[in-house]
Amino acid sequence: MRLSAAKILVLLLFSTPVMAGVTNLLYEEKQDACIVRISHDAVVGENGIIIVRASTKQYAYCKISQQTLSHAFYHGLVKLKENTTLAPVTRVSLGRLQSYPWMKEYLLASSKNNAQWDINKGKPVKGSRNKYVNRLLNSKKVLAAISNPLAEAGYQVKKVSCEKILINKEKLPYDAICWVDIAR
Repeated sequence: MRLSAAKILVLLLFSTPVMAGVTNLLYEEKQDACIVRISHDAVVGENGIIIVRASTKQYAYCKISQQTLSHAFYHGLVKLKENTTLAPVTRVSLGRLQSYPWMKEYLLASSKNNAQWDINKGKPVKGSRNKYVNRLLNSKKVLAAISNPLAEAGYQVKKVSCEKILINKEKLPYDAICWVDIAR
């Protein structure tokens, strides 16, 4: 029996279980043309995730200040606390670091003359790029924009987890997709 590409696609779409979460917008704030959205996402029966996104109408991302992130995040947490029907949260999705210039600059500056980073090879002397970036970004200074509002809401930052580390022409890490694990 020979199946067409369309039939195979239909079979795959309808035979694979899809875990789609329910997203609730908690807070939205503008910084110039940039819109910062704080949302809650959860699959029924699972813990929730706070999602932070900064974008414009034309672009999937934009740069925001620490103050804007902290303000929006604080108000998102207030709305989360008010809505008792939402699943408890254990993670924050920051998305790509390109929206957070202070994190990107910290990552670049910390790696430039770091004995743990091999500038010639564009990778850590030992271990993975992910672990290297995670170690650097697990800093109170870097995470203050979210850790301070989290502390006020009764949460603490457990760790940062980054993946898909991007390396620039100078062979330094400058961007990644990052998550922050949190607990009460």
